Amino acid sequence: MHLKEEWRNRWSNLAIANKDLVEDPNTKPPGYNLPRRTWSTLNRIRTSTGRCNYLLNKWNMSPDQNCDCGQIQTMHHILRDCPRRFFQGTLGDIHRCTEEALEWIRHLDIPL
Repeated sequence: MHLKEEWRNRWSNLAIANKDLVEDPNTKPPGYNLPRRTWSTLNRIRTSTGRCNYLLNKWNMSPDQNCDCGQIQTMHHILRDCPRRFFQGTLGDIHRCTEEALEWIRHLDIPL
């Protein structure tokens, strides 16, 4: 079996967050050429494993799991629910690196 086909088959059987954003795991995802900080933030949002207070607290790296708005600060909260930070577009917009998504990432006031 060809290596790319094998990887595509393995990818289709994985159970990971936001897997449906990736149509072909053999192609570079949108934004791969962005500056490292933006690229890292983008991928942390895509995979729901950014340095949010919920995860930092879980890993004993932060004493508090709450956002400054008072709710538990998960990646979903930052993206969808936080009254101070939520993104008005979709996760697909983040994945496709629309200009609105990149502008939102550039202006986040918390390091993810």
